[in-house]
Amino acid sequence: MKITYRKASSYNRAALLAADALRARLYVPGWMLNEELRDIRSGQNAEDYKTCIVVAYLGEVAIGICTSRKWRGYTDSTVMIFVRKKHRRCGIGTKLIKKATSKIKGSGSGGVDGADKFWDKVERKS
Repeated sequence: MKITYRKASSYNRAALLAADALRARLYVPGWMLNEELRDIRSGQNAEDYKTCIVVAYLGEVAIGICTSRKWRGYTDSTVMIFVRKKHRRCGIGTKLIKKATSKIKGSGSGGVDGADKFWDKVERKS
């Protein structure tokens, strides 16, 4: 099956993609991405953020997500990403980031085991 990517910058479409990601549990329980997706889905603070969300699908099953949010008045975005474990190391995360952002500013850190290596690789390419 082919992997497809759906992107939304409008808040209504972003809310639908966030709901898909929450249903598919594309987050680590207790981590910030869960709260971020709930916030996007609800539309809370919509006027305070510029939001972009991209979801990767294998068929109709959501397998990865990237959110990029910039608070009004700030220059840097907060980028969060999650890819199902069995689909990692296939370039999906890198493609999600490229589709959600034009360039990563600053440094990425944190996440599951191996995340620091991933962020190092993505930052070198941007």
